[in-house]
Amino acid sequence: MIAPSYIKNYTTMKKYIYSIMAAVALFCTSCEQDLPVYNDPTARLNFYNESTGDTLTSYCFVYHNEVPQDTIWMRVTTMGFLADHDRQFELQQVMTGDNDAEPGKHYVAFDNADLQKYYVIKADSVGAYFPVVVLRHDSESDKIYNLKFTIKDNDEFKVGYHDYLYKYVTITDMLVKPANWGGLMNWMFGQYGTEKHKFMMKVSGELWDEEYISKNNFDKSSIADQNYMFYLSSLFQSELDKENAEREARGEGPLCEANGDVVYFQIGV
Repeated sequence: MIAPSYIKNYTTMKKYIYSIMAAVALFCTSCEQDLPVYNDPTARLNFYNESTGDTLTSYCFVYHNEVPQDTIWMRVTTMGFLADHDRQFELQQVMTGDNDAEPGKHYVAFDNADLQKYYVIKADSVGAYFPVVVLRHDSESDKIYNLKFTIKDNDEFKVGYHDYLYKYVTITDMLVKPANWGGLMNWMFGQYGTEKHKFMMKVSGELWDEEYISKNNFDKSSIADQNYMFYLSSLFQSELDKENAEREARGEGPLCEANGDVVYFQIGV
């Protein structure tokens, strides 16, 4: 038999719990009623980056033989409501004071009439891909030119988040370090050098540019096939040993970078 006092305590506790639940429900309902309705009519535009640090693209004409110009495709995304009509957006160069690229010489100007049809967010769309057209020029054979650009306010769009407001493109006809040669690439193949890069291209028949590194996930430690990268590093060092033996037979020193650093491939160095 259950004691009356226990029944009384249980009933009291039950009422207490119900009171708390009712209060919580009332609070939640109140919060829902107080949520503001999004009604900001301002449409904003951001560059699409996989991360806040994903703003630099390096373009090197060395990889592309005698191509006089090429196109880099990039992406913008909108903030705000959809629109039932096409919306034009604008881009503009930001001067850095450091070997700034010149429109008409190193790239096609953003106000070029032929490009305007690409600077459009289609009706009911939340983004678009747009071209940056880079030009080959003799001045790029011994210099790297910098193109920094941003979104320009117009009647359709205002700029969005600061971290997604700028893009950088380096343009050159020299072999340069790919922007995604970092962490894992350094660990597997060592620090970057142009002579090392040329040697890797010679042995593998691949460009080892940003596109190739990214396509093979060599810049992503979480998903890269590190066993394959280890094999490649060993292959490069084996071929380099043969190369250096031939150089020694000719009375030359080992393969070196322009600053005198000896080229080598060693895991973790």
